Amino acid sequence: MKAGKRAGAQGDQPFQPLYRILLEVPRTDRLRLIPLRKLVSGRAFGNGPMLRMSDGRFQRGDGRLIDALFESTRQWTVSFHFNKGLAGAPADALSATRDTPMNPAVLNAFALAIIAGEGAPAFPGMSGHEPDEAKGRRYAARIAQAAQTLRTVVPDAGTYLSESNFFEANWQRANWGSNYAPLVAVKRKYDPDGLFFVHHGVNSDAWSADGFLRVKDANS
Repeated sequence: MKAGKRAGAQGDQPFQPLYRILLEVPRTDRLRLIPLRKLVSGRAFGNGPMLRMSDGRFQRGDGRLIDALFESTRQWTVSFHFNKGLAGAPADALSATRDTPMNPAVLNAFALAIIAGEGAPAFPGMSGHEPDEAKGRRYAARIAQAAQTLRTVVPDAGTYLSESNFFEANWQRANWGSNYAPLVAVKRKYDPDGLFFVHHGVNSDAWSADGFLRVKDANS
């Protein structure tokens, strides 16, 4: 379900029953019907998707989510992916997810919000295909503003790692939450020399951004 940009007719078809229900609700109450225990909110990534999850309990009649969502869409398209939150999932599904290193915030998230920009492939030095840095910065600023508006109601959101923010400052907590410390212990045991490196991967802060220079002791 998207706010700020409609999907095509075929894409909308599965949601028609939901639309009919929502249309019967007064406009100011729409989306307040959802029993929100956790909210997933987006963060700015520039030219890539950003996904956020966070605690945020909302009761019927509380308009904070609606107001934040509307204000976010004044800057950029916001889409809620209800298939990527586990609130209300069967007990066996929740149990299986707890046995993974994914941020535990997903267990109570009702949806995942994406606020993202994209463009054609860019190649520095290739005529006609150079990156438009000015445009990229403008887009990034608007995406950041939209994401920040959502974060006013979900300030401690977590992240869906596969679509996380390249520039996330607190990526350890955002990506894995309470699972990060055990993951670091495993990393140090089986890969103490940092042979396997990825940007914002487990213990990657022990290395330079390109992964070639150790910047702190592996056990620090």
